[in-house]
Amino acid sequence: MVRQGSLDNCRAILTEARKTGARVCVGSDAHDASLVGVFHKALELIDEVGIPDEQIVNRDAASVLEFLAERGKKEISFS
Repeated sequence: MVRQGSLDNCRAILTEARKTGARVCVGSDAHDASLVGVFHKALELIDEVGIPDEQIVNRDAASVLEFLAERGKKEISFS
């Protein structure tokens, strides 16, 4: 979901992130338990702006681990 009235700001932030190569993390920013994990609007906006998969930190578990390793975290595993 996108907070009412913030769509233009979200679009502008993502556009700048795309241009600069900044990494982004997709989430629902839920303030209600029923909305946890509901982020189809965020994904639609990412597609609209053209953020490449390589810039999305949490596209899957491997990409999260890769990001953490890049940030200096070593020996990370979920066993």
